[in-house]
Amino acid sequence: MSLMGKRRPPLCRARIRLILPAVGGTMDQEKLNSESEAFAMAYKEFRCLVCDQPENRCTCIKYCALCKTDYRLRLTEDGQFYCADCREACGYKTQDES
Repeated sequence: MSLMGKRRPPLCRARIRLILPAVGGTMDQEKLNSESEAFAMAYKEFRCLVCDQPENRCTCIKYCALCKTDYRLRLTEDGQFYCADCREACGYKTQDES
């Protein structure tokens, strides 16, 4: 009996697995989608609350939102600039720290 002339039945989407050669295993499609969404959320670019630009293109007058200093400022996830001391005290993280 030859398999040449017979068609295979369509695979159920829930059973489709992707082969990941770099990892050497398989991964469900749903798991792959959730991991890619998590990666996209993890790489969310921090933007200034006022001008909606990333830190390197922001042209706003920069000062710490808490203590009003203008020394060692960095943009955090909430879109405001904070000095190093206030970031450490409040647990705010910059783009490269998160």
